[in-house]
Amino acid sequence: MWATLIGSCRIHRNTDIRERAAEKLVEMRPENLGYYVLIANMYAAVGRWSKLEYVRTLMRNSGVKKDPGCAWIDLENGFHPFVVGDRSKPEAQEIYMLLCGLDSFMKESGYVESEDLGLTKDFDQ
Repeated sequence: MWATLIGSCRIHRNTDIRERAAEKLVEMRPENLGYYVLIANMYAAVGRWSKLEYVRTLMRNSGVKKDPGCAWIDLENGFHPFVVGDRSKPEAQEIYMLLCGLDSFMKESGYVESEDLGLTKDFDQ
């Protein structure tokens, strides 16, 4: 319920309840990686970098680690894992060129990247 409340507070722009819900999540389930990610994204969306760093410090001190994002790429000889930032594979340059092309295609098609999740940057600074 606390995680759902954070989402509702984002929509209704209620900073006080949102921060209380975030505190309760970490207090109740300090081992739950998903809650830390939710809270970190909440702070990043509104540019509260000091709060984001605090959440990352909590994660580090609690021993909670987030694995990097991973996708599976279908190459000629089968599927292969592709981890964010990994340039060790021989096909890395080709993969990044493809991703840049997809990014350009999406922008040309009208896709607009949204990192603020419906909030203004100065909402709760």
